[in-house]
Amino acid sequence: MNRLILILVMITVAVGLVPSYGQDITFVGRGNYPRWSPDGKYLSYQSREGVKIYEVETGLTKTLSYEWGYRYDWLDNNNLVFEESWDSTGFRRIEFVKLSLDGDREVILGINDPFDERNIYQLTRLSNGSLGLKHNGCATIDQIRSAFGRAASDSNVYFLTFRRHWDKDDPNEFLGTVINLVNSSGEILKQISTDRNHHLCFLSPRGDCFACAYQGAAIVIDTSGCTIGYIDWAQQHSWSPDGKYLVYLKTKDDGHRILESDIFMNDLTGENEIQLTDTPDKLENYPVLSPDLTRVAFFYETATDAGIEILKIGGAPSGRDL
Repeated sequence: MNRLILILVMITVAVGLVPSYGQDITFVGRGNYPRWSPDGKYLSYQSREGVKIYEVETGLTKTLSYEWGYRYDWLDNNNLVFEESWDSTGFRRIEFVKLSLDGDREVILGINDPFDERNIYQLTRLSNGSLGLKHNGCATIDQIRSAFGRAASDSNVYFLTFRRHWDKDDPNEFLGTVINLVNSSGEILKQISTDRNHHLCFLSPRGDCFACAYQGAAIVIDTSGCTIGYIDWAQQHSWSPDGKYLVYLKTKDDGHRILESDIFMNDLTGENEIQLTDTPDKLENYPVLSPDLTRVAFFYETATDAGIEILKIGGAPSGRDL
């Protein structure tokens, strides 16, 4: 009898680690690239019709007729920011446009990028209210400084990933990745890393550390370049809005295609992992945590369907406030 009770307790605990998929799930709509508003009242996502703004409490959705991609974020509870770009003579013009929930547009930052299409910029909001600019590309620091000019306030600190894909004398020689903090005039504030294996780096909303993809894993490093934590086999990692946790995917494949993907959450040490989904018949992508850490939104795919869903979760790993 005691053995039976012990077995039942063990089964109950094990099941409790993974929410039962199909419970506490809300279908949001057909689209991709979900983002939470700072107060968690809205979830935005991309659709063929434009920007969709989903109100979590009521389930109502409005559409902002605007063409955009995944490089966008919320500036505040009433405004989003998107990247627009087009080719001009001798350079590519990039503008970051503030878009209100009423549909009003305002250009807040412009860059004349004299490089090629390998340069990618993304403007993000930090928790202190300032803006961070992420850059991936082949530009030199002098070129970045020239492109930025003084188009934005020097009080804004930008995050730059400077990735030089190959040597100019040997197109097949990859030179690696350099991570720098720079200000809006292009001045280097601090060099963080020169590890050639660091890529897809994201600045914490608190501005005090980075999460980077690293040889199939996620690694967290502080602004002095020291490793804080390591999460094995973590993909598509993103920060919690308070900068204390990461949410990410773990996948299984057959060497040719992804067969399964599930969402996990962890603190920055990588030592308190919890599994949020267990869905052999569903592939999750692009998970993002709500500001209160009680929900995760994501894009999903099945053999017959795709869209955005919200899953209610139990909060931060181990309940600790790091």
